[in-house]
Amino acid sequence: MNPRLLKSHTKSHILNVLINKGDFMINTYETGQMVTLISGGPEMTVREYSPIQRGYQCQWFAGKKLEQGYFPGDSLKLVLPPAKE
Repeated sequence: MNPRLLKSHTKSHILNVLINKGDFMINTYETGQMVTLISGGPEMTVREYSPIQRGYQCQWFAGKKLEQGYFPGDSLKLVLPPAKE
């Protein structure tokens, strides 16, 4: 069975549900959100979710060089914006 990507639209949020042989994975990050690895590392921008890679494509800068990679959703955490004064 090939993975299928289903999209369920809510007010301002898209939940992507990956269905593959009974495995369910709910992805909660949106394109443009800032995330970081739970284990640490640079802040990254979510570019897209890839059902083939079963992870998020994220981009970040290493100095002036733009880097990118795929990361499973459970290895990421959302970077919250600074609190308004």
